Amino acid sequence: MTVQLLHLSDLHFGGLADLDQIEGLEQMLPDLRPDAVVITGDLSQRARHGEFQRARALVQTAARTAPVLVIPATTTWRGGRDR
Repeated sequence: MTVQLLHLSDLHFGGLADLDQIEGLEQMLPDLRPDAVVITGDLSQRARHGEFQRARALVQTAARTAPVLVIPATTTWRGGRDR
């Protein structure tokens, strides 16, 4: 049995994220047909509300295709600080 995972990491919404690429990925998700989507690392650049809203929108879009597991990095839950 083969399981296909789509793994996304360190999206950094509000910083490094290329929203055109994210939107392209969202459009491709149904065609990729992953069995699960795993999102890890930094979801936001500065832990701002709008950054989390955009990350949530991606998770909701992915969840229409497959189950989603999100494992945020410490800078996500520490308000954008590494330490």
